[in-house]
Amino acid sequence: MLRLLLVLVLVNGLVTLPHWILSGLENSLVLSLEALIVVGLSGLFPRGPLARQMSRWTAVLLVLFVVLAITDAFMQLALGRLLNLYLDVFLIRSVYELLVGNFGLAGTVLIGILMLLGISTCMWILSNVLNPNKISRKNILMRAGYLALAVVGGAGIYGIPLPMSEDAVVTPLIRVGRQQTEHFVRMLKEREVFTEEIRENQIREDARQLNLNRLKGTNVFLAFVESYGMSAISNDLYGDVIRPRLTDFGERMATAGVGVVSGSLVAPSQGGQSWYGHASLLSGLWVDNQLRYDLLLAENPKTLVDDFKELGHETVALMPAITRAWPEGQRFGYDQIFTRGNIEYSGPSLNWVTMPDQFTWSFLQNNIRQNHDGTPLFVELGLISSHAPWTPILQVYDDWSAIGNGEIFMEWEGEGPTPQELWADHEEVRKYYGLSLDYAINTMAGFAERYMKEEDLLIVLGDHQAAPMITGEGASKSVPIHVISRDRALLEPFLKKGFISGPIPEIATDVRRMDSFRSMFLEAYSRPRVSIDEDH
Repeated sequence: MLRLLLVLVLVNGLVTLPHWILSGLENSLVLSLEALIVVGLSGLFPRGPLARQMSRWTAVLLVLFVVLAITDAFMQLALGRLLNLYLDVFLIRSVYELLVGNFGLAGTVLIGILMLLGISTCMWILSNVLNPNKISRKNILMRAGYLALAVVGGAGIYGIPLPMSEDAVVTPLIRVGRQQTEHFVRMLKEREVFTEEIRENQIREDARQLNLNRLKGTNVFLAFVESYGMSAISNDLYGDVIRPRLTDFGERMATAGVGVVSGSLVAPSQGGQSWYGHASLLSGLWVDNQLRYDLLLAENPKTLVDDFKELGHETVALMPAITRAWPEGQRFGYDQIFTRGNIEYSGPSLNWVTMPDQFTWSFLQNNIRQNHDGTPLFVELGLISSHAPWTPILQVYDDWSAIGNGEIFMEWEGEGPTPQELWADHEEVRKYYGLSLDYAINTMAGFAERYMKEEDLLIVLGDHQAAPMITGEGASKSVPIHVISRDRALLEPFLKKGFISGPIPEIATDVRRMDSFRSMFLEAYSRPRVSIDEDH
């Protein structure tokens, strides 16, 4: 009977590991109904060669399902959503690049080897402990015990109430299996649904015939700040740093004669996958999964890039985080694309961050604005200093003329705690997240007060909220958006749409989604104006 209990504890501990991860090791004394069934049936299965094969395949399948459930748990902690195998396999490369950026190639390989060894070891141990040929059945009490486990587990899964608290009973493997099946079925329909949304959106656009002619001759800069969510303002952990920084930003703009209005938008993702937010805002379509993103690229509907090209603007993408070929940029139709490969930066990479935000803003001013022929610009920027792992935290240089090719940032190479050191302390990670956003906002303010001209419109917003481990559970997906210009007439349309004067947006529950932005933007800056309100 002692062996039976030990096996049950082992299998139950393994199967409930995803639950422990999600609960933060709180309320971890739970019972898995799958563990009861697996252990119970292993003790009842007839002995023989087939039994040995059965135990091996049971161990393999059980461990693979546990790995799947653990991955799902980490997805919830990192991205605030469930795993979708149908779409998320492509993230393996992104995870690999993130690990290499934070731990180096050798560290990443070591992590991979340790994971494979751990999985293989679990399979080997389970195969042995579940092998019916090694289970003693001389005692009728033992056989009754195995039978009882199988019956109780089956009854609980069937829905028969068990004599224990519902919080103490879990089915993590069944849950993740059901979720993946539901995802698969939904994704089979998603193609048809999204294609129809694209068609209907195009019909509405054709009927409205808006053309942004109020922005003729105006340079428009659209800047996405990494992981800049409303929690940075509303959560006291970060608000004590970010709200004073925003107040300082507002005061500096007032001194420089620059106006600011602020609001918020709901992003389609959290914790990562910022390209969904970029695509939703540019296209006016809700892009919240990879299938929709791929369909958007394939169908190639009109976006803000096309709107500005038709207006006569030169369209530019400035994406320092892109380190490999980026065919998506070509599909969006930018006239010029700057990525890590063709940005002349001579400073160091700072863990995952290829170059700091102050250099990106400086590159925009010195290498894009000053080197074009006077044609008005539409530039989309991706600002990444506030991307995890949030170390080191840089200081903003007062002398922007010293930025040059970025060599000045060499003094930051190797500074600050390593990602491994920082992430060993959850509270310290949160502190550094807030400081990284403080730096991002400070550099943005520095650019605006020095380089904003009368014919400029600057729009700055977050790409998504940080991960739930940073924001806390239940945080909204809203992100701040700031509209900045010396021409107050360019700010007035946003005030009419519910934005408020100043740098600190209101904490609101009724918030537009990012896909509403293009419609709102077209209406605001087109003549003749058509009165519509497409809040999503």
